[in-house]
Amino acid sequence: MFDDFRPTIFTTGSGLRRRLAPAALLALSAALAAASVAAQEAGGTVEHVKVHSPSLEGNLQGNPTDRDVLIYLPPSYGEDTGRRYPVVYQLHGWLPGAEQWAGMIDFEAGTNRAIASGNAREMIVVVPDSLSIHGGSMYSTSVTTGDFEGFIARDLVA
Repeated sequence: MFDDFRPTIFTTGSGLRRRLAPAALLALSAALAAASVAAQEAGGTVEHVKVHSPSLEGNLQGNPTDRDVLIYLPPSYGEDTGRRYPVVYQLHGWLPGAEQWAGMIDFEAGTNRAIASGNAREMIVVVPDSLSIHGGSMYSTSVTTGDFEGFIARDLVA
């Protein structure tokens, strides 16, 4: 049944197709897994904080004004206190909150891998939780759900 097992890897650029023996494929998989673990060990960390949002006060649905926020801090953040970093605000979609979204996209490990591979530079990534009692906020300004636009653009950035 496994006699026909011939893993195939397509090389980029040349379009050539190469076949690897199962032993070579296992060695390649082990090397990639080790690189992933090393990237995670040398990677940044995720902080969990609460941010109070005056923009959300008084919303008719009673959505909380103290919002959970995940903040990815890059590997050198604690070592180089004078360095400035670009900040990316990553907004989740409808229904998952920040924690669920982070799990769905493998947030911490994925960001560590991107930085360790050189595909991304060190940065701070902020993921605010904009979940409302009905699922999402659409990041809009509403007397009913609250001013989530103000929460992101003013309160969170400040």
